[in-house]
Amino acid sequence: MKPRNLSLYAIALIASGATAFAGTPAPSAKTPVSPVATTPPADEWKVTSWAYGWLAGVEGTTGVKGFTSEIDIPFSGVLDHLDMTASLNLEAQKGRWGGWVDAMYLKVSAGGSTPDPLFDVINITQTQVAAEAAIFYRVWEGQRGALDLYAGARYMSIKGELELTLSDSGVEQVSSALSSKVIDEIVSGVKSKAAQELAAKRPQLTSQIAAKASDVLSDLKAIGQAHPGLGNAIKNSERLQQAIRNAAAARVQEQLAIVQGQVAAAKAAARRAVNKAEKALANEIERALRNSIPSELSGTKDWVDPFIGVRGYYNFTNDFYAVTKADIGGFGISSDLTWQVYAALGYHLSKSTTLEVGYKYMAVDYTSGGFTNDVRTSGVFLNLGLKL
Repeated sequence: MKPRNLSLYAIALIASGATAFAGTPAPSAKTPVSPVATTPPADEWKVTSWAYGWLAGVEGTTGVKGFTSEIDIPFSGVLDHLDMTASLNLEAQKGRWGGWVDAMYLKVSAGGSTPDPLFDVINITQTQVAAEAAIFYRVWEGQRGALDLYAGARYMSIKGELELTLSDSGVEQVSSALSSKVIDEIVSGVKSKAAQELAAKRPQLTSQIAAKASDVLSDLKAIGQAHPGLGNAIKNSERLQQAIRNAAAARVQEQLAIVQGQVAAAKAAARRAVNKAEKALANEIERALRNSIPSELSGTKDWVDPFIGVRGYYNFTNDFYAVTKADIGGFGISSDLTWQVYAALGYHLSKSTTLEVGYKYMAVDYTSGGFTNDVRTSGVFLNLGLKL
């Protein structure tokens, strides 16, 4: 199954990585040389609230209860399917230590036609909750930058709802094709078996006719003994003996023709039986298809992934800076592997407001039972921070 309009997965997967990069601290405008990297005094807290958004495309494999789909969606179609979203991120720092918490709610839906002949329309709704907590330690800072190490855990909960509208013509087409294939294999097997049986009977028939011919010769010889003239004629006449052999061969051909005639006569009846059986089989296959494919399908899955990472800053000016982040997690505890990288440029709009624009790439490989989330998500990221 490969639906054409599954853009909701691109949106749903936004939440799977947005939390990890939402916690970029706002640089302080008070320090003339290094506003981003400067660590606040050890007895002061710096708290920043962030609002963020990620316009991301996605490619990979997703699925619920064994129904999977290969997707390749550009980020340009994300907003068309957004039903509701809300997010909150808070980061606090005191001295070299700090941390952040992040929460996001997202509901998206999509629908459309599909190239699969079994379905006319597929409608999908997905609700996702993501929550993250992490702590960091500033291992280095200088006049032009700073470097943080961080570790945390990310909780994910995804609920998927799938509505399938079967195509009557498509189901009939698939059922008939499967039925014809099954019947053709059976008929081919029967033909092969009949040919084998006929070949096996040929020596038997030949032996039986030869025995009859021997009996005829014996009878003729007995008559010849009673009538010496006829006996000598039989013994000395090659033409008479050949006539007897010809009669035996003709009887063999007659018997073979009878067997072949029986096969030919049965062919029409067999064809009628095949047509009837094929139609009945197609009906059973169609019934099985309709019963095995649900019209509605839903499932919820939640998991927690640990992660570790590094974050760095570089100040170009008092107001203009660059930030990069990278982390890796999962480690087979929940996801087999999850990793992401993020790079952005930031600018102080005021002493309390900061804007970041960047690009983020995230990969998640999670599979459990019939739930699959093996995707790569990437796109433009926007962060708006307010210093509290």
